[in-house]
Amino acid sequence: MQLKKGTLAMLVLQLLREKDMYGYQIAVVLDERSDGLLYVADNSLYGVLYRLSSNGYISSKKENTGGRPRVYYHLEPKGEAHLEHLIREYTAIKDGIDRFFGRSAMKEDEA
Repeated sequence: MQLKKGTLAMLVLQLLREKDMYGYQIAVVLDERSDGLLYVADNSLYGVLYRLSSNGYISSKKENTGGRPRVYYHLEPKGEAHLEHLIREYTAIKDGIDRFFGRSAMKEDEA
């Protein structure tokens, strides 16, 4: 399923709110928690991580774990505030869509 602009950023920030993660780990958790419905291609994920980092929402640090270097991403306070904004925006859109479809169903029942 193709995610709408900003949705992937919101999900990534939410995961990083829980704990620091590296890129592949983020992709796996997104896939697992959505039962495979939110598969994310590497280029999309790393593009979002780059934009979030360049905006100061997340930071990164390289660590060697098990002999291989990994870049771990960390949610910054500015990213926490941005996440809250994205959640409010998403919730308003979702509520509007739910109301729209609810009223469409009522119209069909009246017909």
